[in-house]
Amino acid sequence: MNIFPRLGLLAGHVFSPELLPAETMVYVSVSKDNKVAVFVLDEQTGELARRGEVLLEGTPGCLWLDSSRTRLYAS
Repeated sequence: MNIFPRLGLLAGHVFSPELLPAETMVYVSVSKDNKVAVFVLDEQTGELARRGEVLLEGTPGCLWLDSSRTRLYAS
């Protein structure tokens, strides 16, 4: 399941590598709550700041990006 469309709605814009600022995003599967948590990493301090979450119909497991880095999939 590609969850980027749902993440785009959450963030208020469409995800595209050309449009995103140079931030390191961290996606965490929270299977017990049927969601994926979204964080941004401060590369200077190592701190994570929560950006939001995406509720899913099923239980997410492993997460992976396609080779173009435009789609995030949850198994």
